[in-house]
Amino acid sequence: MSSSLARVESRWVEAYGGRMHARVSAGPVEPGLTPVVLVHGMVVSSRYMTPVVERLGAYYPVYAPDLPGFGKSHKPGRTLSLAELADALVAWMDAMGLGKVVLLGNSFGCQVAVACAARRPERVSRLVLQGPTTDPRARGALGQIWRWLRNAVREPAGMMSIMLRDYWAAGFLRSLRTFREVLRDAIEEKLSRVKVPALVISAEHDPVAPVDWGKKVAGLLPEGRHVTIAEATHTAVFHAATEVMRATRLFVEGEPLPERIGAIERGPNFIAAFDSSTGMLRATALGLRGEDFPGLGLRHPLAPLVRLGNRVPALLRETVYAVAGWTEAVPTSRLGRLDVEEVSRWVARQYPEKRYPAIFVGSSNGALVHLAVAMGVPWLPQTFLIPVRHVRGDVNDMRGQLAWSKEPGRALLEANPELSLSHMHDPNQDQLMSAYMSYFRVKRRTLGPTYEQFLAERLEPGGTIFVVECGKSWPVTRISDQHWFQPGAVGGLTPEEYQHGSARVREFLRARGASRDRWDPAPTDAVRPEAEWGFLEELRDDITRVGQRLGARVRRVIFEDPQELSPLVADLYRDWYASMGRPGTRLLVDSFILMDPWWTLRTGSVPFWTTFPVEPSADVLEAYLRKVEPYEHMHAMLFSHGVESAGLAHLERWRAILGQARGESGFVGVDERAFPRDFAVLVNYNTQIKEKIPSRFPLPAPLSLERLDAFLRRAGDRYAVRWLDEAVGLAERATAA
Repeated sequence: MSSSLARVESRWVEAYGGRMHARVSAGPVEPGLTPVVLVHGMVVSSRYMTPVVERLGAYYPVYAPDLPGFGKSHKPGRTLSLAELADALVAWMDAMGLGKVVLLGNSFGCQVAVACAARRPERVSRLVLQGPTTDPRARGALGQIWRWLRNAVREPAGMMSIMLRDYWAAGFLRSLRTFREVLRDAIEEKLSRVKVPALVISAEHDPVAPVDWGKKVAGLLPEGRHVTIAEATHTAVFHAATEVMRATRLFVEGEPLPERIGAIERGPNFIAAFDSSTGMLRATALGLRGEDFPGLGLRHPLAPLVRLGNRVPALLRETVYAVAGWTEAVPTSRLGRLDVEEVSRWVARQYPEKRYPAIFVGSSNGALVHLAVAMGVPWLPQTFLIPVRHVRGDVNDMRGQLAWSKEPGRALLEANPELSLSHMHDPNQDQLMSAYMSYFRVKRRTLGPTYEQFLAERLEPGGTIFVVECGKSWPVTRISDQHWFQPGAVGGLTPEEYQHGSARVREFLRARGASRDRWDPAPTDAVRPEAEWGFLEELRDDITRVGQRLGARVRRVIFEDPQELSPLVADLYRDWYASMGRPGTRLLVDSFILMDPWWTLRTGSVPFWTTFPVEPSADVLEAYLRKVEPYEHMHAMLFSHGVESAGLAHLERWRAILGQARGESGFVGVDERAFPRDFAVLVNYNTQIKEKIPSRFPLPAPLSLERLDAFLRRAGDRYAVRWLDEAVGLAERATAA
């Protein structure tokens, strides 16, 4: 479960002739917010609406009563009419001490909510109708039953289980008579009497309340709006609760609503889902949507099984990890047919459709993710990973890996000449994954039509384009003009150790049962931007061109090592928190793509991003802590590569660093017995942020460009990051010429 879930409690009150039960969100939210009351559908209890209670409850007080006759509430001797159910809802609100509320109904609950808003408008501030019944085109019993049966085959098994139990508890006669109430009510005749703002949420695959009917309902409401949830069915409040929460929050808070809302898409099936660029893209997009980042943003239904994986033997864990990576890899036969512009289109779709004061473009970087989310602006990555299936050869034979990559690399570049390709082969940290696939990291040399269109449509007039330029470089071997082989990668070892070996390389290879004591890559003949983190400068020229055409300000963010941005962003957060009266005494250390920008803000944590749990990352964190005012609390996440790689910083060192905190410290999501084969950390990190960091703060207004610039002016040259105005640079070059 996501860590942005409120705890749900049962509450009982005497109302409308008996005891009424409700599921209520528990936990701190900003005081003074209008409560949200959920109204369940025909015969079922509010139990199936628990996912929305949990998610909305992180933002508002949320209540989901069982109406009389249903669920755990009292069972009147007769079946209540629709009007009586609306009156019972108001009576329950009175008993709970609720004034004006936002009503959110599903299915028949929409009919009850509309009746309540029409009869008692002083008690409703806004109305949300998800899947309103009934479409007059199928108002007869047979027509409705047929639509329900068509929907039932699409509903999750868990929803059907809840329905069967609740129908049994209500009884046959009450269910039948309530169904008659559903059919008798002509909801369209009441909509004009609803005088409050209303949102109709349609599910894309809902035969009971189709999208065109939902749009008609919205059109009949005096202040109606409409949104569609992609890939959802009638009970979206159960299986698409995150999307219902998002739509409701945007509506309640007066934010622009897109026509269509969907979960973060996995992305084109030829790019890696568990890579730095895709993971950081999802974290940024979810942060801008006002959501947390559970399960690396994939929200996979099998996530609970990952937790069980740590209980199996280590060798089996390694095998499963490697095979799971292979399933993501692309056959070489597909490389000549790939269109990488599809990746750019996917990136553009993830962000809220609005204009932004600034947009970041360029290198992948975890600290940048936190900066972008704080500022409420998007980031367009330059680099992506295309994992290519490759099961032949020795993972430690770098010359063999280079020879193999020539033909598949040629096919990919012929189909996508706008790319530069680095075949990155790291037999140290990627020892498991590299046994079954090769890492083809591609960088855009130009923006391409989709990124250009995104900048034109989403950047505010006169806005700023930040070019994120990580100067990390690596010795490589040229294969062709735009194809390079990179032996090794950023992590625990130096480029020289990949080339010439060392004592710890020898120890690592022996521990893995290798028949060699060092790697023997082909001689390197160039130094190029590092495959994963480095910035390819050709893209900057294209950004400058587009920026000039749009009248945008182009600014360069320049740093040599990926982690050099982390101290600056950490101190910026601390300074920003201080301006809001927040303590800024809690440090949360990210590891690779284990991060959560939303929960970082909600817990008032200061983010410090590290590439991997390796010795150089531990060194950077220690150096930072020596220079700043001590933190009261420190917690860290540790990404697991699955092997005891050379240069890995072991748990003892991380404990010693975290132990410098004056108060509570420790790991978040880490199973210390399984590390570095702790694959459950991929789902546990998010859950444990909530459990281990109890502080809660309302989300702040976005960090403005003015505040960022004021901080940078005060900082001077304190950080190893340069912020250059490209317009000034162009003028200087023109003068020199």
